[in-house]
Amino acid sequence: LIDISGWALSDKLGRVGDYPIELGSAENLRNNIALARKQGIKTGLYFEGYLVDKNSKVGTERGAEWQIQDANGKGLWWPGGSPEMFLSPYVPEWREYLSHRMASVARQVGADAVYLDEFGCGKRRDYAPNHGAVGSTMIHGEIAMAKDVRSALDQAGQNKTVVYAECLPVDVAAPYFDGLFSYALPASEDSAYGVKLNLWRFTFPQVRIWDMLTAGGEPHLLSGEDFRMSFWQGDGIWLKGRTGTWYGGDVLSLLRKERPFLLRHAAAFAGKADPLVSSPDDRILINRFTGAGDTVYALFNRSYGTVVFSFLGHKRLLGPRDVSLLAAGHSKQKRD
Repeated sequence: LIDISGWALSDKLGRVGDYPIELGSAENLRNNIALARKQGIKTGLYFEGYLVDKNSKVGTERGAEWQIQDANGKGLWWPGGSPEMFLSPYVPEWREYLSHRMASVARQVGADAVYLDEFGCGKRRDYAPNHGAVGSTMIHGEIAMAKDVRSALDQAGQNKTVVYAECLPVDVAAPYFDGLFSYALPASEDSAYGVKLNLWRFTFPQVRIWDMLTAGGEPHLLSGEDFRMSFWQGDGIWLKGRTGTWYGGDVLSLLRKERPFLLRHAAAFAGKADPLVSSPDDRILINRFTGAGDTVYALFNRSYGTVVFSFLGHKRLLGPRDVSLLAAGHSKQKRD
């Protein structure tokens, strides 16, 4: 999936709020989305779940009324003198505006997915007395917005359009998103097992995850081992930049080997997910993914030495801190 963040940038109206299509044209964007889809690649468009530029039409007309307030009654702004203000998802009119704008654009250009930036991160409270939830966290406001976005998409005939957000939310919000970014791998320490295991992914396997393994807009990757752990958990990976210069040969080789496997066995990775199933060697940690008659085993060698072991009726070898993905049918083994 191609994740486009700057498609609605406007010199006059800002980058968020009205979401005009001034870069190229709506027809140009639609044609390119269709071209990518023919190659098996989908496209997601960025929307801000909270921020609106004060210079946008909606910001000028309704921003002050819908803006989140802190405990002192001051409106919240993006820091550093930014013209972008935070609006509250507890305001029904804001939810209606944003959800219908997202659905309208998705239908206009044929977008496969829409993104709600900052959702799931849960860092704010709204103290505005007229928003109906004084002092509340954003959790239930984000759920209400996600519901409204899904409803607006369905009403616009976009029932297959994916809704994804920036962070893994709390458990009660999980059912309202189709996909999410995750910062868990680079932000976590190894567990007692000697690996990083994101149990959220196994608790909610119906919500697909893209692991964030590059340092935002910086031209370098984080730990190469985290790329292997991402595949061990059956996740997608968020990439940006130039592959020839940003990523080393080892990471590129891993990506080129594992991506076709993930696509080929998408049904298994979208099905039941079982972490740390029985292993023939305590140094080899195994996750299992099952769906639509397909079973995949993801193996990770948590040790710093090569391990020789038997699994699924075959003798196998796995290098130190390395990952291996194996496919097996229910009745007859298939090696992939």
